[in-house]
Amino acid sequence: PKKRNDIRAAALTGTTITLGRIWDASNQQPGATENTVAQNAMSPQHLRVPKGTTVTFVNPADNANAHAAVSFFEYEFDTGVLMPGQSSTHTFDTPGEYFYNDAIFPQSTGKIVVY
Repeated sequence: PKKRNDIRAAALTGTTITLGRIWDASNQQPGATENTVAQNAMSPQHLRVPKGTTVTFVNPADNANAHAAVSFFEYEFDTGVLMPGQSSTHTFDTPGEYFYNDAIFPQSTGKIVVY
């Protein structure tokens, strides 16, 4: 068996991940309301970017709670605690798969694939 429970959401391209929101596939954007219980409350949950891309992790100003994004296998990034309205960036210089979760609501997970 695999060591990792893979993210099954389709990979999307972009440079921003919205924390605490479920992806709204019909509108191709983060959902309008905060979610603190879902496993897929990262928007998008599966991001694919080229090497050298800077990704911005955003906690929307209208979220009620702090959020964070921390890679848990490779220790590649840690946004620290982001209060509503705050953001953090990380540049991905090494190709690979980076699994992460929300340090405040750890059931919410995501994956960034750098190629």
